[in-house]
Amino acid sequence: MKITFISLLEDVSIPGLRYLSAYLRAKGHDTALILLPWSFTDSTLGDCDSFLYPYPDKVLEQVAEICSTSDLVGISMMSCHFDNAVHITNFLRKRLQVPIIWGGIHPTLRPSECLEYADMVCIGEGEISLGQLASEMSNGRPWESLDIPGIQKRHDKQPLSGLPGPIVRNLDELPLPNYDLAHQFVFYMGNIVRLDSGLLALCLGYDYRTLFSRGCPYICTYCCNNAIRKLYGHKLPLRWRSVDNRIKELKAAIELIPQLRRVISVDDSFLSQPDESIRTFTARYREEIGLPLSFCTIPRSV
Repeated sequence: MKITFISLLEDVSIPGLRYLSAYLRAKGHDTALILLPWSFTDSTLGDCDSFLYPYPDKVLEQVAEICSTSDLVGISMMSCHFDNAVHITNFLRKRLQVPIIWGGIHPTLRPSECLEYADMVCIGEGEISLGQLASEMSNGRPWESLDIPGIQKRHDKQPLSGLPGPIVRNLDELPLPNYDLAHQFVFYMGNIVRLDSGLLALCLGYDYRTLFSRGCPYICTYCCNNAIRKLYGHKLPLRWRSVDNRIKELKAAIELIPQLRRVISVDDSFLSQPDESIRTFTARYREEIGLPLSFCTIPRSV
């Protein structure tokens, strides 16, 4: 079956969604990515305000055309994108006869609110849940009849459990993030256009953003990680990819986008991994990758 994912984030690297797309493709499904950042059409807009503006009907018609051959449409969002997600969903529902599923932080934490508009929501990490959903649907089972952990449906008669789906414990088992640009599109200069290596490099700002881990060792009350840990009963482990796996991804990225100038780790706390892992990774990174490296961390771990 074919699944088209729509991202409302300004950041076109979207490693989480690219992992999900790669996982589904490895299971034999077709996927497409439509990235809708405003900043490449209006340079005055960015992360702090782009979500305030709805997309023009002309652009949404192009989105609907790409989605017209899909069996499932997924919208990835954060809380600030809620209004635009509603707008896009209502627009597509008038033109497509396929279910629409929302995923990301906001649907995970507020599924009832999202199910007032979406047909389904994915709660928590999506690979295993979406993989099972796609498998069942491709075998001819209607999505309305399915009962899949981590997937809540709009018409469920039982109260929402809010239970998240299962997680991938060994991140090395996941295929590398999907950068098959033949099936990826971006909102650029007022239109939806197909990505190529040069345009991708430009949209990335010549930086490659990646995730080497999932989870966070801290439980800061202001952070979504705290809420997600509660969903998993405080049993959500911090998982790190192996050094071999990281280097393999970065080499593939440089081969695809030779114009890259920097690598950015967007892990919540890069320095929270074991010291030996840091030493091994940085030594191999210096020798085999060599680009400037930036990362996020938390003061306590420094």
